[in-house]
Amino acid sequence: MKSRGFTGIRARKEVEGRPHNLDASPQLKKIEALLTDAQRPWAYANGVAKRMFSIDRVAFCGPEQLGKIIAALSIDQRRRKSITTAKESSDE
Repeated sequence: MKSRGFTGIRARKEVEGRPHNLDASPQLKKIEALLTDAQRPWAYANGVAKRMFSIDRVAFCGPEQLGKIIAALSIDQRRRKSITTAKESSDE
């Protein structure tokens, strides 16, 4: 493609693993927020999609599947926060 003049310029900084259809789905934006909160890469969400649905990437999941991934990440978020608060209370 470069030999044909394609420069590959992106308007937004490309994040490795970020879905190409991120702006089209509010569910993908929610997944991105949950991943950011957990400080995890997109590869983690892709792994969840692979384990739960045998789909290689989150970008290929349907709305129902994305909802289930959001639920799994939300449960993980609550678990991490409860562990953090338990550690803080035991340190006192």
